[in-house]
Amino acid sequence: MSRLHFAGHVFWGLALVSLALFFSEDASYAQPISTAQQLAVTIVQSEGNAAYSEFANALRKTLGGSGIAPVVIDSSQSIPIDGLVIAVGMKAATVAAASKAPAVLNVFIPRLGYKKLLHDFPQRADSLKFSAVFMDQPAYREVHLIAALLPEKRNVGVLYSVIPEEFSKLKDELGEHGFKMHTQVVNAETPLAQGLQSILSKSEVLLVLPDVEVYNSATMRNILLTTYRSRVPLIGISAGYVKAGALSALISTPTQIARQVVALTLNFSDTFALPDAQYPQEFEVMVNEQVVHSLGLQVKSAAELHDLIVIDDGRTGP
Repeated sequence: MSRLHFAGHVFWGLALVSLALFFSEDASYAQPISTAQQLAVTIVQSEGNAAYSEFANALRKTLGGSGIAPVVIDSSQSIPIDGLVIAVGMKAATVAAASKAPAVLNVFIPRLGYKKLLHDFPQRADSLKFSAVFMDQPAYREVHLIAALLPEKRNVGVLYSVIPEEFSKLKDELGEHGFKMHTQVVNAETPLAQGLQSILSKSEVLLVLPDVEVYNSATMRNILLTTYRSRVPLIGISAGYVKAGALSALISTPTQIARQVVALTLNFSDTFALPDAQYPQEFEVMVNEQVVHSLGLQVKSAAELHDLIVIDDGRTGP
């Protein structure tokens, strides 16, 4: 495997603003927040997870240099009612959203998971102190990867169980890069095996979407074997996909996410507000060299692919 990490630009603080906005929100969340010099930061972890621990350690180390000493707790423990809570993973995010924590920044959750939180806890929906850094990559970045990785391909297949919200955006992005998007629904009438064969007959590359009804631990082995036998490269959504046999994927490491969260935390200590939920700023390209060789492909190095994507990258919001 080869990969490259890219240090992206991060946010800068605004001068003291909007304490009045904080106290104008729902009274049940109007708990006092520590001053900028004494901001209390609590990292709430979902479970024992190596990636979560790497994130927490990187965050604590960097924030410590700014005079902020985060406390790490488990999601089963009492959630603080002051300062900033950083919820790591969906379990912790759900617990934090249901709590009286006045400010919550969610990490290591998918965009669809964040939407579910806003639906399940509507009191958080319009808050300036509830946000997220998604774990998935934006659609336009995925398209840029395909364009840089397989510029000679033109037909991109997509499997889904429910039409994604970003479907039209993804189609437009693919069109702008000269690709045609082929789609196939998977449901009771069209089971996965049938849908997969259908989409592969029309596609030169298969792009994975974060759809757990299609892509999950029970289906991935068969999907990877079928795409490999059909000689259709698969673009995954995590390091695990590449290790299992996908051609490539974009990922953001725990340390990269931590750097982004540090910037948001320092900004919050000045403004007492969080920005809109956003995608990771930094990312790496992973390429499975064995799959490259087996499929007889000619692809650029991870470093070259990364640089090509960065040229046209710059958006962070959903």
